[in-house]
Amino acid sequence: MAINCDKVRFKAAAEGGIIDLGVQAYYDSKWNDVGRVTPTEQWQELLLAGGVHIVTKMRFSFDNDQQAQESGYGHLYEADFGQVSMRPLVNGSLAEGGLSEKGLA
Repeated sequence: MAINCDKVRFKAAAEGGIIDLGVQAYYDSKWNDVGRVTPTEQWQELLLAGGVHIVTKMRFSFDNDQQAQESGYGHLYEADFGQVSMRPLVNGSLAEGGLSEKGLA
């Protein structure tokens, strides 16, 4: 399933030697870097470069501190796409409401 998407939302945490979390999204027939953050156990958002894209999947990577040579644990609790709603055309004009995950609003 493809989604019109402009951002990725996630809740993640880390312990031990984990220092950051990398996020990638698949669009335009390739994996694209969305960004890197420090996991905070709070909801975080990263915007996709260039605005709205048709995204089919996302992936995450936890990186440890190579200098400290300490391992750790990364926890990805939940993630979702920042779906962009679109209103369909009806007789050449934008319809009332819009599209949502459940259909027409």
